[in-house]
Amino acid sequence: MGVFRAWLNSWGDQEQEKNIMEQPIEIFRNSKILSDEELKEYYQSVFNCCDANKDGLVSIFELKTFLETQEHIDIPDNVLECLYNKFDTNKDRQLDFEEFLEMINDRTFKETFRNIANRVLRFIIVPQMNRKTLKLRRTVTVTGSYESEVKCNKNIVGMLIISIIQVILYYTNAALCPTYPIEAALVFTPFKRREIYRYVTYIFLHSDQMHLYGNVIIQIIIGIPLEMVHSWRVLVVYIVGAIGGCLTHSVLDRFTPHDNGLKTIAELKGGSGGVFAIFTAHIASVIMNWREMTHPAVHLLIFGVVIAIEVVYSLFKLSPDDTISYLTHAGGAVVGLLFGVNILRNLRVKKIEKIIWFGCLITLSALFAVFITLDAVMDDPEMEIKTYGDVEPIQCS
Repeated sequence: MGVFRAWLNSWGDQEQEKNIMEQPIEIFRNSKILSDEELKEYYQSVFNCCDANKDGLVSIFELKTFLETQEHIDIPDNVLECLYNKFDTNKDRQLDFEEFLEMINDRTFKETFRNIANRVLRFIIVPQMNRKTLKLRRTVTVTGSYESEVKCNKNIVGMLIISIIQVILYYTNAALCPTYPIEAALVFTPFKRREIYRYVTYIFLHSDQMHLYGNVIIQIIIGIPLEMVHSWRVLVVYIVGAIGGCLTHSVLDRFTPHDNGLKTIAELKGGSGGVFAIFTAHIASVIMNWREMTHPAVHLLIFGVVIAIEVVYSLFKLSPDDTISYLTHAGGAVVGLLFGVNILRNLRVKKIEKIIWFGCLITLSALFAVFITLDAVMDDPEMEIKTYGDVEPIQCS
């Protein structure tokens, strides 16, 4: 009986929403919108989505881009001219917030651009069961605004530049065989950890072509889409994630044990720490922009599954002679998640997100403090290695 009642209530909700959708669109006057904080907040978010350069005014180009994105059609220039002639009251070829309100609430405008009108009706005002009043749904007012922030510009070249440098240095280093001076100068080795630059420069070296192009392809595929929204911040996450991965390796994974009881010093090369930081930075972006994304659960599922597969694969593949530093991957992933929350753009800051932000900042600071301290006070590997024998170092990806 309870299940039937729940179904009946759900059906009633759907019927009410259908009836609302069939009703003429309500036209709000500017005075009502400006006096109602919730309505004003919503329309301000729509205005901000349209105002691409955030100067407080909407140009013809910005309006054209906004309308074409929402309506999925090309808007003729003469239609835009008509809109500006009607609503640009001060004739400065730009719409301020009040002029924008007049336009978007105009009956002719709403009848012409039905996708925008239906979105206002569907997501802004919804019927509430057993209530006579209409309530603003704050939780969905900016749904899709994250996707509207995607831009192709000069700020999306960070991952591309890193990748080009990695390819150039790989082949240059290979051509200088057998001395490999570039590798000797840039590779991270625990007993040279006082050369601090090596905590970063190891990302430019790779063991072989498969190692190189595996990292390059992945960081371009997952890095550039993130750069389209967060620009230069993605490169910073990549670098800091690589540093975090290197610190994890230096403290927890500096030796590779062998079946014969000997240990070798594990050098570190490759950009995997940074790559895993970018992976988890995507998750950080979803967490901080959940309500602004159209399909946040899909984003979270994709990157969550990829990371889960990597963890399972690492556990099954792990062996004493394995030359892959999985702890570097883990360190980069943790830093990418925590630092991503702190540095990536949060399109609309909410109270709970401020708490998450400070929690991640404190956790990240504490982890770096602990690992930097441990790395500084631990004995030099070249002294420890005498206990196990003088053997050649190996590389970790």
